[in-house]
Amino acid sequence: MSVYAALTALNAQQTKLDVIGNNLANVSTVAYKSQSATFSDLLSQTLSSSSAASTTSNTGGTNAKQIGLGVSVAAISTNVTSGSITSTGVDTDVAINGGGYFIVEGDTTGSYYFTRAGNFGVDAEGNLNVNGYKVCGWEPDADQVIDTEAAVSGINLFYNADGSSKQVIAPEKTTTATMDGTLDSTTEAQGDSVFDIGATTDVDADASATISVYDALGNEYDVGVDYTKCYSATVYDKDGTATDLTTVYWEASDSADNVNASGSGYLAFDSTGKLLTGTYYSSNPTVTGATPETYTFAKTYDISMTAATDANGNKLVNIDDFTVSMDVSAVSLYTEGSISV
Repeated sequence: MSVYAALTALNAQQTKLDVIGNNLANVSTVAYKSQSATFSDLLSQTLSSSSAASTTSNTGGTNAKQIGLGVSVAAISTNVTSGSITSTGVDTDVAINGGGYFIVEGDTTGSYYFTRAGNFGVDAEGNLNVNGYKVCGWEPDADQVIDTEAAVSGINLFYNADGSSKQVIAPEKTTTATMDGTLDSTTEAQGDSVFDIGATTDVDADASATISVYDALGNEYDVGVDYTKCYSATVYDKDGTATDLTTVYWEASDSADNVNASGSGYLAFDSTGKLLTGTYYSSNPTVTGATPETYTFAKTYDISMTAATDANGNKLVNIDDFTVSMDVSAVSLYTEGSISV
């Protein structure tokens, strides 16, 4: 029995040394958590308890009498506290400061694991992975909204779930352009009447603005809009109410040889500068080799040389690189702009 008890102690000590050796072997492993072995008695029984020395009987104290079957490893505990965070200079390396884990997927679909290893990379198929495991998350929908109640899936930087490519942003034609600014009210009127500018070749624009627009193929064009003070007069409605009216003539044009950006009209303002006519006007450019597009210009007021301009649409854009944001959401960076994945 004594030999058996000794062997259990040796076996337990061997396990402890194995745990220590494993800790040392993984000292450079990213996100490795150290372990420690805890021992316990296999079986322990006290036959007699200890006693103190007696002055009455002049006897010394005695130790307790115990028997047992030796020792065993009760548990191998893992230290899950956060380690020190080190800067690596690699944009895709991340670390969790505090609680939490990254969700990763193994070779078998639906076999998920948790890890704190943040040495992310991208494999040949575009999967964001760590040590061969796919990093999982939630894909945003078309409106860039993320539903965290849905099931997670592997993050792929090259392809969408439907197989379409993420490596390019498809071209989108311009449908709306917005312009706003101010026009000097003291400018001399150049028109013949309230809504008649006369011969446009005889007028000089008081203000101009340029905005970039795109056709369905992603080709970019600069469309210019000229503004000319047309006429100021007092007009009367059917009830005889008088209104001091000032009109401004606008005309869209483009100097490119293969673009004809046609469009013109009048803006009417009262004496306070309030725009009385509609705020949306259409221009219909025709582009060589492409289907004609219609652009809607939204004018919140009238335009000056330093007017703010904006338009939807974009050219074809290719992916360049990606980084990981501070909230650990992957972001694909393009040559112009960015998109979350």
